[in-house]
Amino acid sequence: MRALISRSGTKALVGCAAAVGLALTVAPASAAPDDPSNPCLTLLTVAAPAKADVEDAYVCVYAFWKDHKSSWSATSGYAFHTAIQDGAELFTTKSDPVGALAALKAAFNAMLVAGNSTDLQMLLGDVSLLVGDLYTDETWAGLVKARDAARLVADNAGAKQAEIDAALKALQDAKNALMLKSILDPRQSRFTRVKAAQLTVTLARGKKMTIPAFVYDEINKASKVSYRSSKPKVASVTAKGKITGKKVGKATVTVRAPNGMKVTIKVQVVDKKPAKVAKPKVTVKGVKGTMKVGGVAYANVTFKPKNAVGVKVTFTSKNKSVVSVDKAGRLLAKKKGTATIIFKAGKGSKRIKVTVK
Repeated sequence: MRALISRSGTKALVGCAAAVGLALTVAPASAAPDDPSNPCLTLLTVAAPAKADVEDAYVCVYAFWKDHKSSWSATSGYAFHTAIQDGAELFTTKSDPVGALAALKAAFNAMLVAGNSTDLQMLLGDVSLLVGDLYTDETWAGLVKARDAARLVADNAGAKQAEIDAALKALQDAKNALMLKSILDPRQSRFTRVKAAQLTVTLARGKKMTIPAFVYDEINKASKVSYRSSKPKVASVTAKGKITGKKVGKATVTVRAPNGMKVTIKVQVVDKKPAKVAKPKVTVKGVKGTMKVGGVAYANVTFKPKNAVGVKVTFTSKNKSVVSVDKAGRLLAKKKGTATIIFKAGKGSKRIKVTVK
């Protein structure tokens, strides 16, 4: 039996069953080792097994394992294969059908169905985008503890589904319990605008681009935001806004403030960047030629063609002491004078001269 199992696996066992006239019974594809509908259970519980009973059990169990081995964890699969070989040794060299069947039953009962950690992996991805500074120390510490425990489970190839489900629930509960500092900090409850440098991005697969974004309060102070991709397998995004094109398709990156305000960035990933990219035509809205000291303007830059590949929007002030402009396009008039603001989109650009009175 040892040579038979190790040499040809299921096909050889099936041939053996036919040769000795055994009825080959294989469990249904959906059955787990402990599923009552699994016919191998009956074959493994014979009180006083004869040689034919053991052969029949081996045929069923080994065929079941071969047909379902992709569902077992690596650890339980190896343990099963070792135990079935040990049982075959008892069967062939010691003529011990009782011991052989017991070894086979123990191996079968020890099978672990590999848990599905897809939901846990996705939640871990969402949690990785959260910004700890935005939440109270106590609730963030709770999330970190649940996150670290969930990572251990997600990285364990032999984790049972019950363990995965428990880790998923603990992490989701910790995430739901997060408390924004805005509840304690009145300034954060007065956020007035979320601003991203651009709202459309087209990337070649494998390329990266960082899109700066901030949330501003009523005194025009900028604070951090969080980023989240609707389809991380198409376009992933880091906590600092670095977008990576993963595969061809479309995704939406949501930029969110601690108080819930948000803007969305439409991302398209193409197979590759064309050899020649047309010079974009740049349009700027929200910025006028005059400002008052202390005044604020938010530049909304668009370009055509809007699906031009690899076009990044940037902002530059030629006189920062008069008008400053941040990476997301927020202009602040600081003192009287004039300043030229350059709005670039790839190789295209537009200049606006601003006079501060």
